Amino acid sequence: MKALSKHKFANDHGMFFKELQDKIQRNDQIWKAWIDENEPENTPIPDYEDKINADQNIGHFIHLCLVRALRQDRTMLASEQFITAVLGEEYT
Repeated sequence: MKALSKHKFANDHGMFFKELQDKIQRNDQIWKAWIDENEPENTPIPDYEDKINADQNIGHFIHLCLVRALRQDRTMLASEQFITAVLGEEYT
């Protein structure tokens, strides 16, 4: 999570998840509910859903990275969703 908060995606000069740790601490109940969700890859991400959806070029990848960082067990399913969204169903 710490590495993700320092990562710059694409040509973004700022760090997309720069405040991730602070947001999780401030809204710990909401984030705990998302992390404990059976299918977090299908659930809106607290504090970031609108920002992720606004960036059609890299939004799906950013979503995948967050699922990978916080729910490693759901990475394969999130990867399949990423491939389907970006390349199409014929690639999954």
